[in-house]
Parts: sequence; structure tokens; C-alpha cells
Amino acid sequence: MAATDPILVPALTTVLHAYVKHTAYMCSTNARNTHCSTVMINNTNVPLCPSLPVAVQVTRHVMDAASGKSLPVKEVLEVQVRAGWKEGTRITFAGKGDEVTPGTAADLVFVIKQQPHTRFERKGNDLHTRVKVPLVTALTGGSVSVAMPDGRSLPLPISSLPVQPGSTRLVVGEGMPISKGGKGDLHITFDVVFPKQLSSQQKAQLRQILPVASAWPT
Repeated sequence: MAATDPILVPALTTVLHAYVKHTAYMCSTNARNTHCSTVMINNTNVPLCPSLPVAVQVTRHVMDAASGKSLPVKEVLEVQVRAGWKEGTRITFAGKGDEVTPGTAADLVFVIKQQPHTRFERKGNDLHTRVKVPLVTALTGGSVSVAMPDGRSLPLPISSLPVQPGSTRLVVGEGMPISKGGKGDLHITFDVVFPKQLSSQQKAQLRQILPVASAWPT
């Protein structure tokens, strides 16, 4: 069994957004069979904190005792979404699905699906990103800032040693929140930004300042 449109969350750190899309699924299991049906829910866009109730309106079908017909009934449920949840995490509401028989209702199951982020990639509990460093900073040192998914600006000092294009740095504890406590790590790859053009005078000055390739340390 698979959900058709599960809950989508770009759950990268502690303050992001949860997106609940169009459908979840309901399952009812007994000793003999399993029953699944689809439930329509509305789009939702809310801040995602360490534990946040997401209000979701669902339409389920219940059996009308008088007529014996299955009638649609709307209901608002609160889904507790936690930061750091991994894709495939399931939240089950027992007995909140369609009534299969009078008095016997299916379960409603929401499934977390993580949306891709424009600058960060999640691998387990760690985050990976690329950071641009101006050439002068890469050569002489200084600092750059990393715009984190939760809105923070993470300062990143650059030492006096030149930063090589494609070199990496590990920042401990700045990755995904972990449900049992703590956070994963942040892996940064540096992209050195070179000037698009240089004047003849600037080129001559650089030749005087920078060593030739044969003089570079190995």
C-alpha cells in the first residue's frame, strides 16, 4: 500500500514549513483482510517547530444508521509534525478513516515526504551545502556567512591559509535535528569566486605578488 500524495515537509532544521498536499490514505486491518481508501485534505502551509500541531481538514465517510448509506463528513485533525522527521515517517489516527461497516472505521495514515531544498541536501542526519568565497577572502582570510534554512546567519571564519576551490569543512551540530536529541553535522564545500575580468595593471600587480606555479608549496 502506498500513499498517493503524502504530507510534504522540507524539514531541514527547526523552523521551516510543512506542506500538506491533496490526499492521504486510510487502512483498516483485521484478521482476514486489509481495507484502504483515499481521503481528501486541504493544502496547508505552517511553520515547523520542534513539535507543531498541523491542522488538517479531512473528509471521511461514515455509515448513516437510518438510511444505511455512506455519507461524507468533514473533520479537522491535528497532526503533530516534529522537526527532523525522516521521509516515510507515518502518523496514524486510529478509527479516523472511512467506516468499512457500521461501527468499524479504518485508520487514517499520514506519510511524511521531504521536499528538496534549493541550497541544502539532506543525507541521514547531516546537511550538505556549497558556500561561495570571494577570491580575496580565500587568499587572505576573513569570514563568510552561511544562510541557514531556519533563518539564522551562521558566521564561518576563513583562516589565513588559502582556501582551495572544492575544499570542504565540517561544522558539528548544525545539521538536522535528531528525534532522540542533538543534531547532525553540516558539510560545506567552498566555491571560490574569481573576478570576471582584470585590467592589465591588475594582472601585472598579481604577477609581482603571487608566486609562479613552480614556487607553490606541495
